[in-house]
Amino acid sequence: MKKIALLIISLLFSSIIFTWVSAAESEAKLYKDAILSTNKIKTDYINGKDLVKKIEKAFNKFRYDKDRVKAQNIQNIVKKGIDKLNTKTNLTSDERKKLNLYNNIYYRTLLLLNYQL
Repeated sequence: MKKIALLIISLLFSSIIFTWVSAAESEAKLYKDAILSTNKIKTDYINGKDLVKKIEKAFNKFRYDKDRVKAQNIQNIVKKGIDKLNTKTNLTSDERKKLNLYNNIYYRTLLLLNYQL
């Protein structure tokens, strides 16, 4: 009986650890994608640094105000733009820039809504 109880407890504990590790990995991947797209925005646009500062300022406001509704609305709008651009087979350079900008905002909203980062 003790062996069965120990086995059940160890299975439960291992599943909790596995869930925690996979969540941490997905959070790290999102964070990495957000950083890479931020750096690409800085190089793609002439005023890229200013654009990134404006995005960061807006997300800091969402973070401090805990305005999840606006963040969710922005995420929905940006997701529609991403889906629209992903359906095209060939993207122009302006469309690639726009897609990268949409991806950056989308990654940031995911981090904000799911991980409060």
